[in-house]
Amino acid sequence: MKKLNVFGISVPKQEIKEISFSIPEGDVVFKLKEPSLSLMLSLPPQIENYIEKYVTGKDGKEPYPFPIPISDRNIKISAEMVEAYTLLYSLQVEDKDKYEFEEIVFLGECYPEHMLGAIKYVTEVSNKFNDRIQDPIVAEYLPL
Repeated sequence: MKKLNVFGISVPKQEIKEISFSIPEGDVVFKLKEPSLSLMLSLPPQIENYIEKYVTGKDGKEPYPFPIPISDRNIKISAEMVEAYTLLYSLQVEDKDKYEFEEIVFLGECYPEHMLGAIKYVTEVSNKFNDRIQDPIVAEYLPL
């Protein structure tokens, strides 16, 4: 049997899910793609980087203060929040309207009730993806 040219196969169209909410300054829209195996496997190092940067610190150094305080108070985030926010950040479609990790954290701190829908959605997507992975060695490296 002849080897299949995998680069010539049709690629399924990726669904894009939009999650939006309004705040006094305008609309916040997250355009989210479905997770791929490579994206999900790349998350643990990203999560660890943000945890070291903003939660635990590294090499005996204190964590960085969050870039923008809210009403003269510093933002403190947990490792669990970092996981959820990193997943939301990573599932966004690459375009000029993509929110940076720090912007997502800021929105989460300012409008937690609005952000719950986005966090719930990406957590469900991650859990469904993880459920499809049957290999316990692979599953060990997937976040959430």
